[in-house]
Amino acid sequence: MENDGYRYLAFLFTDIEKSSALWEQHPDAMERSLAWHDALLSEIIERHQGCVLSREGDSFRAAFEHPLQAISAALEAQIAFVENAKRSTESNSTSPFLPLRVRMALHCGEVYCQDELFIGACLQRGALLVSLAFGEQILLTRAIQEHLQGALLPDEVSLLDLGLHRLKDLSQPEPLFQLCHPSLPVKFPPLVSLEAQKTNLPAQITHFVGRERELEELKQQLRPLPQPSHRLLTLTGPGGVGKTRLSLQVGADLLDDFSDGVWVVELATLKTPQLVLNTIASVFGIREEAGQRLQDALCDYLRPLRLLVILDNCEHLLVPGADGEGAARSTMGLEWVEWILARCPQVVFLATSRQPLGLAEEHIYPLSPLSFPEDAEVSLEQLLQYDAVRLFVELAAHVQPSFRLQRSNAPHVVSICQQVDGIPLALELAAARLNILSVVHLAERLQQRLHLLRHGNRVALPRQQTLRALIDWSYELLDEREKLLFCRLAVFEGGATFEAITQILDDEPQITELLSALVAKSLLICSVSEHATRFHMLEIIREYAWEKFIALPEMERVRERHKEWYLNFAQSKLDGLYDERTAETLLLFDAEHANFRAALAWCVHQKNVIDELRLVNALQRFWLVRGHLSEGFMRLREALDRAKDTQPSERRYKAYVNAGIQCWASGNFSEMSFYFEHAIAEARVLQHATYTATALANYAAALIYCDQMEKARALLEEAYEISSQGDDQELKAAYLGYLAVVAKEEGNYAKAELLSLEVRKEWERLANPLALASTINNLGICARAQGDLARARAFAQEGLSLRRQIGDKHGFGWSLLAFAELEAACCRYDRAARLFAAAERALVHGSPLTPSEKRDYEAHLKQTKEALGADLFARYYREGEAMPLGEAIAYALEENETPCP
Repeated sequence: MENDGYRYLAFLFTDIEKSSALWEQHPDAMERSLAWHDALLSEIIERHQGCVLSREGDSFRAAFEHPLQAISAALEAQIAFVENAKRSTESNSTSPFLPLRVRMALHCGEVYCQDELFIGACLQRGALLVSLAFGEQILLTRAIQEHLQGALLPDEVSLLDLGLHRLKDLSQPEPLFQLCHPSLPVKFPPLVSLEAQKTNLPAQITHFVGRERELEELKQQLRPLPQPSHRLLTLTGPGGVGKTRLSLQVGADLLDDFSDGVWVVELATLKTPQLVLNTIASVFGIREEAGQRLQDALCDYLRPLRLLVILDNCEHLLVPGADGEGAARSTMGLEWVEWILARCPQVVFLATSRQPLGLAEEHIYPLSPLSFPEDAEVSLEQLLQYDAVRLFVELAAHVQPSFRLQRSNAPHVVSICQQVDGIPLALELAAARLNILSVVHLAERLQQRLHLLRHGNRVALPRQQTLRALIDWSYELLDEREKLLFCRLAVFEGGATFEAITQILDDEPQITELLSALVAKSLLICSVSEHATRFHMLEIIREYAWEKFIALPEMERVRERHKEWYLNFAQSKLDGLYDERTAETLLLFDAEHANFRAALAWCVHQKNVIDELRLVNALQRFWLVRGHLSEGFMRLREALDRAKDTQPSERRYKAYVNAGIQCWASGNFSEMSFYFEHAIAEARVLQHATYTATALANYAAALIYCDQMEKARALLEEAYEISSQGDDQELKAAYLGYLAVVAKEEGNYAKAELLSLEVRKEWERLANPLALASTINNLGICARAQGDLARARAFAQEGLSLRRQIGDKHGFGWSLLAFAELEAACCRYDRAARLFAAAERALVHGSPLTPSEKRDYEAHLKQTKEALGADLFARYYREGEAMPLGEAIAYALEENETPCP
């Protein structure tokens, strides 16, 4: 292709599916087939006015002036490959070539061309896209599809919309399309894009630029097979150097290597090191349960898994070392990483921190800023080999779409990269100013700014000071209203929704325009989803804003309004944690967890024990369902300690009940009675019949799990006597449900079933799906115990389907266990073993089993082991352990044609 410089081109990417296996099995035939494949592709590309850019192994990369040329070439080549595959697989085939299944992708975008070199982010994206395709499939991006609108496609060609997908560059989801033609297959499995993978890797606004060497080195050191070089690797470097972005890209690239996924644990908003373990556990949905410590539950879950955990932003959880030399040492919070490494042999950690963590197995990987040239007296092609230049050019084009690297502006671009030391965040802050400054003026203003900091000294600034200077400069270029909003936004921990910002900071009439301005200047990040628009700051920028915020005269007023808003938010959404909105409401609480913690910290700072009690009570259900039991109990206990000298109140009563429930759920029976008994005493002082009955009923339910049936029954009878005089329908339904559990525990399954049927009607009438699912599960247990396996299965299916519908994660274990025991009762022991494994993993998420449930579980498990024998049981159990939760649920719900004996 002629005309060096920036060009907008269409690209074709191809490779052969499962080529390694073909080379191993048919080396001679593969050599002939690959030669034919290369010649055919080269000839077709040339005939359609294309240019082969590169060949690596069996992969091709070609460029075309127009998307229609790329489509025509891809279509002709793919039809030829498909027809050859058909001929090669016929019984009387004499084809000399193997059936090559070629996958193809088409994309277009701008690249810089010089001689035979092509540079551009679109090339990386195309390479990622072709890895997503299946053999004999042709994928297209939205960029290609948009260029084809109104164009005359080749005969019989159509485009099939495959929906939104995220690629491994962590970009935002975008539509993908499949090119369809009668001569090509149409049906393929769903694309295994990022949404279909086991990961919580967040989407990124910008492309990943450069760092090829670092990326490859890190992947080599962390790749799990045959063994990772290091199981705890810490990326260290100053703030803004790109540690987080690199770690996320390493994780994305290693998704195929870690069969159980790549998981990010964000620690930036965590202020209490003791909650590190809880935060890691919450990412996997692990909750504390009775009789098992959280660290043991987490290790039991992780032990069979092969996964990568990214711990992001660890530095603020370090404390000064004991050597007196200022060395960093991990607090007990991060030392849980060592605990997990010692017990989970296939778990690998990648951490990011400004300092080493000081842990025993840690390997430190210092990260330098991006590379930049010493001078601009080189070709544009050579300049674009430097990561800092490429990143700045991409960022600049985002601010000014017409921006291109040219000979006229190259010296100024190089000057900017040099002055900010190649620090990615500094480059982003500088590029954001191109909306008001030319690149010439930007370079001059930067030079003046940093020269003042050096006081004329030619010695370079420390990198962290350079970044601070850039943030200072960005701040000073704001107008007064933008500065004030920027500082006030530091009140939010972990970001905030547009609704929260506008209501807490509602004295600014043009807040929408000001937020947009801060986003445009790279001081604020905006994330838009179908549920909400959310804004957050990078942690290093928030640290700067916080310093300014705490000096504001209105700081206390803003923090008070922040506390009041999140308190009201938690209280207003509380009902949603008990009904069909549970899954949706839990996500809302997850997103605001850091803000809730900040609001509680302000209550403590202000010695406002009344609001502290109100907030811990509003959060109790969230902590319980999400498994934050240690945190929930700690905060309830501390609030009650601070409230011990206050008058009896509704708030204090609820905190006592909630502390008792947290103790019960976590198996802390030694302290449980103290809190329930104080709750009962408080309710009686308040002369509140419903409160008294509720405390009695909850205490009774907890005692059932302690196998104290006599005391439980006595408390339930007292609760019923009190509640029968009132009209609290939820309490009456709960009371009947507890009586059904007592009957079940005593072996009176007929009575338990009658009571449960009555309770079921009440929960249906009251629209409480969580309680309904639990009741249906109990009905299945009663039916199975009475020998009615068909009814037991029907109840189990109904209960599990309901839990899947509402996202009741903490109840899945009970339902899967019910299915495992049913399969054992039906002598389908292979299925029973798989479901026992899946149930045991899921039970880590849920509350404890009652004594009778434990006995049933142990008996059916023993029966299954004896029927299968040790080897077969171990084999089927491993298969069940390997099932993702969704797959295990679908497996349990499968209709089985083999009847129970």
